[in-house]
Amino acid sequence: VASCTSSLSVRELGLGRWSRWHGNRRGTFLAQVGEDPRDHAGFGDGGNPPEARSTLATTQDVDSEDPGHQLRPGVDHSVGPCAPGYLTGRVAGPAAWIDGSVPGTWPPCVPLGGVLQSAPLMKKQTWLSIAALAALACSIGCGGTSDAGRGNAVEKKGVIGISIMTSENPFFVELGEAAAEEAAKHGYTAKIVSGDKKSETQAQQVQDFIAAKVDAILLTAVNAQLVGAAIKEANAAGIPVFTADTGCADETAEVVCHVATDNFGGGKQAGDAMLEALGGKGGKVLILSFDVAQSCLARVKGFREVIDAHNAANQNAQIEIVAELPGEAAREPSSRATADTLEKHSDLIGVFAINDPSALGAVAAIEAAGKQEQIKIIGFDGQDIGKQAIKEGKIYADPIQFPRRMGSLAVQQMMRYFDGEVPPKHIPIATSLYRKADADADPDLK
Repeated sequence: VASCTSSLSVRELGLGRWSRWHGNRRGTFLAQVGEDPRDHAGFGDGGNPPEARSTLATTQDVDSEDPGHQLRPGVDHSVGPCAPGYLTGRVAGPAAWIDGSVPGTWPPCVPLGGVLQSAPLMKKQTWLSIAALAALACSIGCGGTSDAGRGNAVEKKGVIGISIMTSENPFFVELGEAAAEEAAKHGYTAKIVSGDKKSETQAQQVQDFIAAKVDAILLTAVNAQLVGAAIKEANAAGIPVFTADTGCADETAEVVCHVATDNFGGGKQAGDAMLEALGGKGGKVLILSFDVAQSCLARVKGFREVIDAHNAANQNAQIEIVAELPGEAAREPSSRATADTLEKHSDLIGVFAINDPSALGAVAAIEAAGKQEQIKIIGFDGQDIGKQAIKEGKIYADPIQFPRRMGSLAVQQMMRYFDGEVPPKHIPIATSLYRKADADADPDLK
C-alpha cells in the first residue's frame, strides 16, 4: 500500500469483532473502508456500532438481488443473496464494493452503479485479511474499481462450489482456501461453505450450488454414505462433482475424481510409530475413531494391520486394543472417551487418534489423570497445533497430510475435465511421519 496515493485508512476487520454472531434474516456482513478511523465491521442491524446502523437500514430488498442486479448508491447496502447462516462480505467505499473474500485471494470489486457478480460465501468466524483490505483500499484510491479494470486480472470464467466438512478444523479450512486460490488462477470464483459436520446441511449446500448453476462442485464429505444422495442430484443436473480427503461410499453416485491422503498407508505409519514409541513393549492401547469418514476408517484399518502383524510375531509383547471409541474428530468428545477408558484401564500405555484435535483431546484427559509419562499418543494430520504438541512432547508423532496440495490438485483435475480430458478416478497422496526431531527443526514452530 506504500506506493498507493490513497488517503484511505485501513485496519484489520474480522467476524466477531463486535463480540458475537447476530445475523439478520439474510446473514449479511458489512465491512467498511473509509477515511474515518472508525472503520467497522458487524452483523445485521443489532451487531453493528451505532454509526453503522444507518447504512444497514436499507437492506430490505436484498432478497431480490441476484447476479445481474444493478447496484444503486444509497439503496443497496448488501451484496446477496446468501443462504441463511452464511455470510456475503462487501466493502462500501468511495467507489467500490467487495462481494466476497477468501483469505489469501483478491476479493472481486464491483463499482457502485455497476452490475453485481456472483458473490462468494464466507464462513462464520473467518477473519478478513488486512492484506486484502489494504489492497482494496489501494485499488479504490488509485482508480481501480473492478477486476476488469486491473491489467493483470484473470478472465472470469465461472463459479466453483466448495463445501468443506467443518470450518472448526484448520485442515479443511486450508484445503478450501488452497482450492479457491487454484480456482482463481484459472479464472474461477470459489464459493466456500461449511457443512458443520451435518449431512443435511451439506446436502442443502449442494442443492444451493445446483440452483446457482455452478460449473463444478468440490466436497469434503460429512458422511461418506449419506452424501451420495446430494451428489446424485448434482449428477442429474449435469454438474461434475469432485471430492477431497473424505469421499463418497455410495457407488451409485458419480464422482469425477477423488483426491485424498493414502489413509491406509498413513494408518500403517501410525502403527509403526506406536511400536516405536512403546519400544517393543506390549500393553493396552485405545483407538479414537470417526467412523462416518472413509478416510478415518482407512487409518484405523492400517493401524490395526500393523498391530496385528506385531502380535503375530511377538507372543511375549502383545498389544491389546482395549477399545475403539468415537472421538468425533474433536477435542472434547475425545477427551471424554479417553477419560472413560482410563477409569476402566488405568494401565493404558497408548492412544491412536485419527486427527490432531482428537489427539489433543486425549492429551487433556491424560494430563488431568497425571499419566503423561505412562501413555504415548500418536495423532494424524500434521496441523500446526499437532506439530507444536509433538515439539512439546505431548504427542509422540503424526503421519502428516498435505491439505493445501489436496485442494489445489482437486481443482487442477476440474480444469482437466473442463478441457475435455478424463482425470484419474483417485489420486492418493502419501503421508510423511513427523516426530519430535522434525518439530525441533521446524522453523514455523515456536
